[in-house]
Amino acid sequence: MAQPKDGDSATHMHEVLLEAFCYENDIYVIKVDDATKMSRILGQDSVESCCLVQKVWADAPEEQLTKAENQLVDYCEAHWDAPQQPIVQLPAV
Repeated sequence: MAQPKDGDSATHMHEVLLEAFCYENDIYVIKVDDATKMSRILGQDSVESCCLVQKVWADAPEEQLTKAENQLVDYCEAHWDAPQQPIVQLPAV
């Protein structure tokens, strides 16, 4: 999720509801500093405020994560119950 622009109350409410849904359904949420940077990293023309990234598992009996994926999961689990999620500063791409 990217930070909404100041004064954009509709997007803010949308994000609050989306975060609540994700929390209730055990979906990790990572907040980032800028939607434009997130769009570039994902190779998209534009991402308005959030995107859903889904891991497609191979037909393996057990989950096999890369080191980067494990770090991402560890980060999400470490901040799962935080009253306020930290905002990840994305690199300029």
